[in-house]
Amino acid sequence: MKKNPVILLLVLMIACGLVLSGCSSDKTAGDDVPGETQPAEPSSQTTPEATPEPTPEQAPEQVPESSWETVRDIQITHPVNVVTFISDDYGITGGLSGEFHYTVDGGQSWPKGENLSACRFSLDILDENLAWSGGASGNVRMTRDGGKTWEAVRDVSIGGTHTHISFIDDTTGWIAVNKKFAITQDGGQTWTETNMPEGISSIAGIFLRTADDGYILSHDGQLCITRDGGQTWTKQALGLDRFKISDVKGKAGHLNVNALPNADVSFADENNGVIAFIGMIPGEGFKTYVLTTSDGGKTWDDELLVFEDGYTPSILTLSRDCKYLTLCDNDKRVVVMKRSQ
Repeated sequence: MKKNPVILLLVLMIACGLVLSGCSSDKTAGDDVPGETQPAEPSSQTTPEATPEPTPEQAPEQVPESSWETVRDIQITHPVNVVTFISDDYGITGGLSGEFHYTVDGGQSWPKGENLSACRFSLDILDENLAWSGGASGNVRMTRDGGKTWEAVRDVSIGGTHTHISFIDDTTGWIAVNKKFAITQDGGQTWTETNMPEGISSIAGIFLRTADDGYILSHDGQLCITRDGGQTWTKQALGLDRFKISDVKGKAGHLNVNALPNADVSFADENNGVIAFIGMIPGEGFKTYVLTTSDGGKTWDDELLVFEDGYTPSILTLSRDCKYLTLCDNDKRVVVMKRSQ
């Protein structure tokens, strides 16, 4: 039987319409971009939000209690290259052109001492009467009246400015420049240059505790100890590189070589000693550290001194009994600290 073509065409149109009606959507252009996931329609039921657990409060970071407390904070106006206090009240400064000043009232007043010498760079105060000082041009000076008057002893020239001096009384002592040191046993009338400890090229600090027992601190962090007046030495590495310091030449673990005292060493007895130094940390600036030992230097405890107002000392010295640390910055602000522990 022959099929009518018109009827067939109508049937096809009706079928296509049914298929297209199954893909129709009421969404506008831009909806359902291929590859994107559309957000689900909100549920008619609301899920309650979870209650966040309370965050425990963090305790403030505990700052270790310092072993040193400030007992004097003084602004001075006279020239100063070196300053030392041995008590809350008594101290001496030495400066340009041999200028000395002393105080007996904690820095409220600074009478000028009588002296004729070149600039002063090193100072050792034994008590409130006796003190020694070294400096430029080989000049060595001593006072027996607390700094009021200074007398000359024989000059000693060993190749530079006297950056360090240490005496046990009015007769026996050491004096040092950067790379050499000398000994006197007759109050500075004669001096004997003594060999440096082997492997030590420069001196950052010295201390004579008895006629036989003495100490040299080197710029590379070695502590040298003698028990026979400097004839033989033992060495202990302090490991200053752990503080991340370096000198101006970039040598790690080294202290800066300076005519002004930026490091010192002192021992109250054979076992108990203190080392203090100002070290430069690249990118952070200068920091002040204090090391203490109670076993003759076999082990050391270290402490970074933190000054809240940004105080940055450039000079420091220790008292002979290890109880006082004296600091001074470039603006001649003197801070005296006393060991409390």
